[in-house]
Order: sequence, then structure tokens, then C-alpha cells
Amino acid sequence: MATTTVTTSKCDSWQQQANCAGIEPDLFFPALGGDPVRAKAVCAGCVVRQQCLEDALAREEGTGVWGGLTVVERRRLVRRGLSSGQMLGHHRVRCGA
Repeated sequence: MATTTVTTSKCDSWQQQANCAGIEPDLFFPALGGDPVRAKAVCAGCVVRQQCLEDALAREEGTGVWGGLTVVERRRLVRRGLSSGQMLGHHRVRCGA
């Protein structure tokens, strides 16, 4: 897996680096049958998208958009035996000093 190094004075958690930091959480939890397009747009260019998805998969998160995927898409990912990196085609971000 390729690694991108992000240089920071202090290694923040991936949540602090996320595009969604500071955005109203309700956007990422659309009502049943609601449209996740706006949430997915926030996730699209996020440098920690893979970490977010991996966290949701590890916790078996059953609601919301995480790592740019809905719960249905995450379940499909697991059923197909794909890794988050294979699904997203992204590189993991590693904090650097």
C-alpha cells in the first residue's frame, strides 16, 4: 500500500484532518431513503477518507456515510471481501513530524 506523508507539527487524529470536521453531523446521517450525495461530496477529496472507512468497517458502523460510503455500500464491500484501499483506490495518509 502506498503511503502519503503529511507533515504536521503535531500528529492530529484523522478526525481532525477530515474534510467533515466542523460540518453539521446530520449531513452524514440522511433520513432513511434520504440522498447521501452532499455527504459523499464532502468525503470525495478528503485525505483521510480511507482511515474513516476503515474505522467504520472495524466498528461495523450501521448508519451514516463514512469514508464516502453508505451502510449499504460498506456491507457490499465486506461481502465482496475487498479492502478499503481497493474500494477507494486511495493511499493511506501517515502523519509525519
